[in-house]
Amino acid sequence: MEAQAEKDRLAKSNLSVEDKISSIETKLNVSNKVLDNYKREIAQKTKNSDNLIKRLDSIVKERDLDLKAYISENDPNSKSVQRKFVSTTQQNAQLNAIKSEIASNKKVFDDLISDFESANKVRLEQLKKNGVSDEDAKLLNQYYQSVIDDLKNKRQQYIQFEKIADDRIKKINADKEEERLKRIKRAEYDSEQQRILNDQKSLEDIKNSTAQNSNANSGNTTEQEETSSNDISIIQKLNGVESGYYVVLGKYKNIAERDAFVRQVVAGGGTSVTLFYNIYDATYYVYIDKFDDLSSAVKATQARGTKSYNKKMSIVKVE
Repeated sequence: MEAQAEKDRLAKSNLSVEDKISSIETKLNVSNKVLDNYKREIAQKTKNSDNLIKRLDSIVKERDLDLKAYISENDPNSKSVQRKFVSTTQQNAQLNAIKSEIASNKKVFDDLISDFESANKVRLEQLKKNGVSDEDAKLLNQYYQSVIDDLKNKRQQYIQFEKIADDRIKKINADKEEERLKRIKRAEYDSEQQRILNDQKSLEDIKNSTAQNSNANSGNTTEQEETSSNDISIIQKLNGVESGYYVVLGKYKNIAERDAFVRQVVAGGGTSVTLFYNIYDATYYVYIDKFDDLSSAVKATQARGTKSYNKKMSIVKVE
């Protein structure tokens, strides 16, 4: 009854929970200095965990800002402030360092919970030896159990936050990689479009500046990268190049040699000469005609005549 009266009195007072627990322990004549030390350690470890969470959250926010700045670089309407560049290697080093601290801190949490539970078990056994009934120690036991439960809850929140942060960073990295690939495609497209314009201009300039010579039936032609072959080459999926059978006069990797050969063709009367570029072997195919069927292309090669630029004529199929 005396213990119950004490609990009733404390319930009505304005004392803190810790002061109330201390008063009950004094009344029951039990000492829990070991647990008190654990409580202080818990407070310190919890503070350390909170600091780690703040640092990790700061890294995530910085990564997110970097992504937004990276995306806005190609947006002419963007008014975002230019950010100082931080290398991916440096960012990953910072992230790995804090994740290593988090891993160590999780081990500290696990050990702390285990040790605290063991100490609490000893405390309960000591209460029984001192003849303290469960009813008298109810409030005390509830308090210490709440400390353990709170500690476990904080550990779980800590683990969950780490997972959420990790998922966010993975998403940010994936979005940044997606943006990087988009930039590569845009650059490739712009480069391809510019190359096509340059090729067309070179072809037009050659045709406009080269005088035709109807007697140009012989003479040396510009050396090609490959020798002539009766085999039909097949090229698949060339953007901007129609499917069909191309009567190819020459193949060149060097632009200067390509242009020299085109001039020879134009000078010899081959004014319909044109070309396409094979991205797979980085080669220009100079051709004189294109057909939808093989037989027509074969007939064209058989009627090649004596023009010097026809010596290495071949058929290339584009699919």
